[in-house]
Order: sequence, then structure tokens, then C-alpha cells
Amino acid sequence: AVLVLLLAVVVVISLRAVGTIMAVTMLVTPAATARLLARTLRQMTLFGVLFGVAEGVGGLMISYHLDSSPGATIGLLAAGVFAIVFAITLPRRMPHHHRPLG
Repeated sequence: AVLVLLLAVVVVISLRAVGTIMAVTMLVTPAATARLLARTLRQMTLFGVLFGVAEGVGGLMISYHLDSSPGATIGLLAAGVFAIVFAITLPRRMPHHHRPLG
């Protein structure tokens, strides 16, 4: 119940701070990336937090040096990290009968 309450507070505050699309991006993308790597809920939570913090800080640093929009840079970085992790974990997630020979 406490986790759900905290999530609701984060959503309400982030909607006011960064807008709807950015709030969804900042909540969903790190969790989706973590899901690709984690085997347990505990790992997924830990990875999600680490990805969220790293993408947020990294996106802010990149946007500062490129003089770009922080929100868009964080979103692009999060999408890029997701795409890389998705590609790397694809062979592990493919069913055996769909794997290429060799």
C-alpha cells in the first residue's frame, strides 16, 4: 500500500513538473529496460531505480553540454538504453525454434 501511495505522489508531482509524456517516459522506460534483465521482482526494482537515476543524471549532463532540452534528452537516452538492452537480450529471449542456426 505504501508503494502504491508513493507511486501516486510521484506521478502527480512529475505531471506538474515535466508534463504527461515525459512523466510516462520517466516511469515506464526504466522499468521496461529493467524487466529485460531481471529475473526477480527485487532485481527489477533495483535495476529500474538504477536505470532511472542514471538516465536522468546522464540526460541532464548531455543536455547541458549539447545545450538541448533536458526532457527530450532524458527521453532519448532512456529510449536508446532500452533499444541497446533489447538488442543484447534478444537471443536469450527468443524461443529455441526461432534461433538462427550456428
